[in-house]
Amino acid sequence: MTEEELAAVVGEGARGSRRYAITEAGRERLREWMLTPAGDAPARNEFLLRLFMLTALEPADARVLVERITEESERESADLRGVIARMEAADDGGQFGFARYAAEFGLRWYTVQREWAA
Repeated sequence: MTEEELAAVVGEGARGSRRYAITEAGRERLREWMLTPAGDAPARNEFLLRLFMLTALEPADARVLVERITEESERESADLRGVIARMEAADDGGQFGFARYAAEFGLRWYTVQREWAA
């Protein structure tokens, strides 16, 4: 991204770490990407792929996978509930904006996964 001047190094830290910021060209490319329809590209959703292929497993293995999905979904849901609670507790003046929407979408997604697996 730096080679295409979409991002620039704005700071350097310990052990060679770097902080980056988006450039105007990067912001324009991001805008173009965000406003371009998704098109016919296949969705890359590992959860759905595993569901599609579930019959390839023996029933005992399928049960292990489904139980794992339940556990992971519960853990991710708990993490997102914590994130949302911290956002609510902060007097952010709208700072979190759409990040809050993304967190709520994630929470709903993991709820659907957990409910399906149950």
